[in-house]
Amino acid sequence: MDWRSVTGLASGVLALAATTPYIIATARGTIRPNSVTWAGWWLLSAIVFAAQMLSEPSWSAAVPGSSVVYCGIVVVLAVRRGGTRLGLLDVVCGVLGIAAIVAWQLTAQPDAALAIAIAGDMVLCVPTITKTLRDPRSELWSRYIAASATNLLGAVSASRLDFLSLGWPVYLVACNAAIGVLALRPATAGQAIS
Repeated sequence: MDWRSVTGLASGVLALAATTPYIIATARGTIRPNSVTWAGWWLLSAIVFAAQMLSEPSWSAAVPGSSVVYCGIVVVLAVRRGGTRLGLLDVVCGVLGIAAIVAWQLTAQPDAALAIAIAGDMVLCVPTITKTLRDPRSELWSRYIAASATNLLGAVSASRLDFLSLGWPVYLVACNAAIGVLALRPATAGQAIS
């Protein structure tokens, strides 16, 4: 086993481990994941995993592969805990995210497809970012900071230094770090988990 195999496998295992407390907190109702965001993350991760495995298999695919598992679990738990209340922002972001996924599937270029997937993911993150800005306690900051670190391991495990291998994990390093930092902010008076 070479070092890329080790870091790639570690990124997937650590991503699952880092999300376990998040899954438990969701099941207990101490945090409120946005079901639109998490469903979008699940779908995009599944597509990215399939695209990487079909076009350029490498250990960096452990990042989206593990994400398929834990995002699916979070979506089911969020819906079961009543996390399906959708506002206008959720609907708009969900529609834009789906449009980006469809556009991705219509492109013939894997690099363009990945860029569209990243753009779609950015749109799907808006409801979670907005919710976290309003109520930092509605998210578990440690999950996002740990996910940022595990995605960095996934980037390190890439066998090629190109956009197709590095785009997704590097983007996720930045996105997860941003949500984690927002969730670290102290809650102000009147912010409570409902």
